[in-house]
Order: sequence, then C-alpha cells, then structure tokens
Amino acid sequence: MDVAGNLMTTDYIWTFTTGAMVDTTPPTVLATSPVNGATGVSVNSVITATFSEAMNAGSITPSTFLVSDGSTNIGGAVTYSGTTATFTPSVPLAYPPRTRQQ
Repeated sequence: MDVAGNLMTTDYIWTFTTGAMVDTTPPTVLATSPVNGATGVSVNSVITATFSEAMNAGSITPSTFLVSDGSTNIGGAVTYSGTTATFTPSVPLAYPPRTRQQ
C-alpha cells in the first residue's frame, strides 16, 4: 500500500541466491617456534609456524615449508593442523638454520 492507500494490484516476487563472501586478505604468519632470532635452539627442535587463518593443507608440504642450513634445504616431515604447520627435521639442525614459507 502506498501513502495514498492504493494497494498493489499483483504480488511482486523475485528470487536470488547468496554466495560466500570472497576472502581477499592474504594469510600471514602470526607466530613461529623457535622465535625469530632465537639463540641456543636445540639441534633436535621441531619448527612451527602459526598462520592468521586456516590454510589449504595441501599447500603446506616439504616443498613449500623449507628449512635450510643457509645453502642446502634440510629434509623432514611437514604436518598441518588447525592453523599451525609443523616441520620435524630428519637430521639434526645445523647452525644457522633458516625457515621460509612459500
């Protein structure tokens, strides 16, 4: 009904579909263990990175979660749960290890 009291002569019906909102915010690393610049870290340490949001678990692999001794990548197993990736080296870490997520 409009303000003058006139009724609509027919119903007006329409349909639409909602979709998921598009996430355009890139993830970041919120925390690492050991922390950046840590000293005295055990050569048997497990290395973790906690992300700002859930990641595609298939994108976190030994080919993308890299640990190196400065010139050579160190082999190991990578697991992912929740928002945390964990790298367990297959050999003791050497000084100075470096971690990089691609």
